Amino acid sequence: MIVSLAYVTIETVDPEPAEASTAFPCTDDSSRGVIYRMTYEDMSGGSGVQMKIFSYNPDTATYSLIRTYTNLPVHNNDDANDADINAFSMDDDGNAYIVVRSDRVGTKMYQISYGSSATQDASSALTEKLTISSNSNVKVNAAAYGTVGGVDKIYMSNGFTKSARSIVTKSGSSFSYSSSGFNQGSFTKKDAAKDFVWLKNPYTLSGSLTDYELVGLDFINGKVMLYDIDNNLSTEVNYSSSGGTWEGNSYGSSGAAYSFVDPNGGNDVVYATDNNGSGLYRLQYESGTFTVSRVSTAAGASSKNDGAGCADEEDPHDPDSGASDPTAVSITASQTLGSCSGGSASSSFQ
Repeated sequence: MIVSLAYVTIETVDPEPAEASTAFPCTDDSSRGVIYRMTYEDMSGGSGVQMKIFSYNPDTATYSLIRTYTNLPVHNNDDANDADINAFSMDDDGNAYIVVRSDRVGTKMYQISYGSSATQDASSALTEKLTISSNSNVKVNAAAYGTVGGVDKIYMSNGFTKSARSIVTKSGSSFSYSSSGFNQGSFTKKDAAKDFVWLKNPYTLSGSLTDYELVGLDFINGKVMLYDIDNNLSTEVNYSSSGGTWEGNSYGSSGAAYSFVDPNGGNDVVYATDNNGSGLYRLQYESGTFTVSRVSTAAGASSKNDGAGCADEEDPHDPDSGASDPTAVSITASQTLGSCSGGSASSSFQ
């Protein structure tokens, strides 16, 4: 069964108020993790670029516009096709970050203030935290916020490890940037995942001792992309379409991804949207089996989008949360993990 819903808001489940005006609410009024989707576009009149942030309602499977940030810090000659507003990430407290790349301005990371107004000017709502490059040759469109050995880090790249691999480390209120320590993964199509997530509880595949903290979804080739940051190992797992045939060339890259914890203590759950507009998908990993389901068709097609959420909050579509139970459309076969070689491992299904 395929969920078919129009891009309209039937009712709104507002996120709970944030403790600080700068932080985004991590949960809604039902204590479920909030999915935030960011898009950017030219401002009306053709002067300037603006960013819009939507929150997702798991009860109606629709999005609501909650914030608009006008006059983003791009060069006067740049429009939404020239500049990149990407690498949207969020820590466990709802502090949100974005990377802005613009000609003659450079590539910089900003913190986004949630604020109290639905429309805010970026000059006051965005605070520069880090200059990644003084020019615009560093292009990142994916980011995941996590903790390594008690240290907060943001892993960034163009595609899932395709290029511009970098790690931003937070120390107190300051941030530092490094272009080493994050290797290229052995994935079939690295740019099939325009976003990836950090798992609070890493996946461990059957027959392996490796914990995979970073996950991306390749809708084009029907693969789950996995990366172990401790040992810089990668692998990808095929999933079958025995429950449906939604993956294939008619689907685009995954452009906005999220992870949440299972309230019952199971494996973390991953969400990702299809850039071609087919909807929002949910990935579960249980008993050696990956299951993908489509939970919403509301997200429209866009290559100018990204996603973020608080990874330590509960899965918004968990059956115990009060949200509707998604219908699975693709179920994997059981997998066998091959041996690691050259920083990667292969897997097959039986």
